[in-house]
Amino acid sequence: MVRIHQYLSNLTLPSSLRNQVLILLTVLVAIIVVQVLLTWNTRQALSSGHSRVEQASKAVELVQQLERDVLDLQRNVLLYKATGSMSVASRFSEQVNNVRDNLERLKANTHFTAERQDFKDHVQRLRVHIDDYAVHFDSVVESKSRQARLFNGEIKPEFDAIKATLSKSADKDTERLYHLAAAERAVFQYLTEPEFAHLETFKTELGTIQSLTETGEMNEAIEALNRSFVRLTQLRRGYVFLVNVVMAGSANEFLFLTNRMIELANQEREAVRQEVSQSESAASTRNNAIAIICVVLATLLAIMVNRSIITPIRKLTEVFGHIISGKIIDNIPGIDRQDEIGKLSQAAGIFYEH
Repeated sequence: MVRIHQYLSNLTLPSSLRNQVLILLTVLVAIIVVQVLLTWNTRQALSSGHSRVEQASKAVELVQQLERDVLDLQRNVLLYKATGSMSVASRFSEQVNNVRDNLERLKANTHFTAERQDFKDHVQRLRVHIDDYAVHFDSVVESKSRQARLFNGEIKPEFDAIKATLSKSADKDTERLYHLAAAERAVFQYLTEPEFAHLETFKTELGTIQSLTETGEMNEAIEALNRSFVRLTQLRRGYVFLVNVVMAGSANEFLFLTNRMIELANQEREAVRQEVSQSESAASTRNNAIAIICVVLATLLAIMVNRSIITPIRKLTEVFGHIISGKIIDNIPGIDRQDEIGKLSQAAGIFYEH
C-alpha cells in the first residue's frame, strides 16, 4: 500500500480538472465495456457448446430410432416368411421409408454429422444397406409369389390330374392313391418347413407310384410333377437363402452400424460436455479475475479522485474558512497546480493578501 500511495503521489494528471474527470469516466466505461464483451463472448461459447451437446443427443436419439426401425424390419421379414401376408409387405415398405427419412434427417439436420466423417460414412453405409435390404425383400416377395403361382398353377393341377387318372384305373388304385397323398403331404410340409426329409419322402412316394405304374402316360405325368417340384425346391432354396442368410446378414450389419453410431454419438456428446464444463470453469475463473481487476482499478481510481480532487477541495475549503476567520495561513495547498484547483488556490492567496 505504501508503494501504491507513492506511485499515486508521483502520478500526474492533465492540467484541466474537466479532463481528469473525463479520463476517469473513460477508464470506468472501458472496464465496464470489457466486462460486458467478455461476458457476451462467454455466453456465446457456452451456448455453442450446449448446442453441440443437443446436436449429439439428437443424433443418439435418431440412431436409436433407426435401431428400433431395423428390428421392426427384421420382424416384418420373419412375419412375411411365416404368413406371406401382403399387409406385412406393406408395413415393411412403410418401415423402409421411415428409415430413409430418419437417415436424411440425420444427414441433413445434424451439425454433428458434418463434424464426424466416420459418423457420416456410417450414415452413407446405412443408406446403401437399406436400399439393398428393400431390393432383397422385393426379391423375397417375388419368389413367394412365383412359388404360389407354380404350386397353384402347375403342381396342384398335376396332382389333381394324376388323382383323376388313378380314380379311373381299375388296378391298384388305392395303393397308388395312398402314395400320391403321401407325396402331396410331403410337398405341403416342405413349403412349411423346407427340410431335406420332406424332399426324400416326396421322391420315395413318387418312385413307388412309378414302380406300380405301367402306362407311359401316367409316368409322363409323374415326371412332369417331379420336374415342377424340382423347380419349386429351387425357388424355395433361393427364398430361404435370401431370408435366412442375405437379409439376416444385412440386419446384423444394420445393428452393428447403428451400435457403432450410438457409440460415436455418445463419445462426442461426452467430449462436448467435458469441453463445455471446462469452458464454464475457465469462464468462471476469468470472470472472477476480471472482477478482482475491476475492483482494484476502481479502488485505484477512487484513490486518485480523492487525492487529486476531493482532498485538495477539502483543504481549500479549510483555507477559505481560515481567511474568513482572519487566521494566519502559512501555506495555501495546490497553489502550484495548473488546473482549476490551482486557480482557486491562487485566488485564495490573492484574497488572503488583501
